[in-house]
Amino acid sequence: MFLDDKIQKTLRELNKIKSHEVVKKEGDLYVAVNVLSGHSRILEGESMLIESLIGKISTKNILKG
Repeated sequence: MFLDDKIQKTLRELNKIKSHEVVKKEGDLYVAVNVLSGHSRILEGESMLIESLIGKISTKNILKG
């Protein structure tokens, strides 16, 4: 599952991933995937940062019917 675009953008601004990488979650790991070459790398030590970004950026909307 790839992360939300806002989280991807924030990680790029913090220089945690490069401009041609995207982050996805595989099990309990966060993996940066290079969209040009297909190579991937584990983002070690960044899980706390990513999870806090997910908590701040992801908001649940309640639909009223």
